[in-house]
Amino acid sequence: MKNKEKIIIVSCDGIGKVSGSIGREATYIITNDLLPNNTILGCLPLIMRDDEQELISLKDHKCIVLDGCPVKCAENNVSIAGGNIIFKIMVDAFIDKNSDIEAEESIIPIGKNAKKLAYLLAKEITEKIKNYFKTSKYNKINK
Repeated sequence: MKNKEKIIIVSCDGIGKVSGSIGREATYIITNDLLPNNTILGCLPLIMRDDEQELISLKDHKCIVLDGCPVKCAENNVSIAGGNIIFKIMVDAFIDKNSDIEAEESIIPIGKNAKKLAYLLAKEITEKIKNYFKTSKYNKINK
C-alpha cells in the first residue's frame, strides 16, 4: 500500500484523564496490532509545535482524531494544521455508551477495565477504517 493511502490517527494526550489514556491506548492497538499497514500514529505535540514533517504528513493523509473531553485538542489542532479529518471520536461518549465497564481512574498504568475499553474502542475504529477503505478509491486493507 502506498504511504498516502494510510490513515493518520491522532489522539489527545489527555493528561490527567483516563479518557485520554484510553484513546491513546486504542490508537496504539490500531497502529501497532490491528491495522499497522494501513495506519500511522500521529503526534499531537509535534503538530502543536508546527513540526514541518508532521504537518506535511497530516496534509498528505486522511486523519482520524480521538479526543478525551469536550476541549477537543486533537480535533482543533489537526484542523488548524490543515489535516483532512474523516472521523472524529469522542472517547468520553464511547465510555458512556459502554457504561457496563467502569474504567479505573488510574492513568499510568491504565487499569484492566480501561484496557478493555481501549481494545473495544480500537475494534470499533478498525471497523470504521475497513468500511472507509471498502468505499474509497483505495478499496483494500493490507494485512
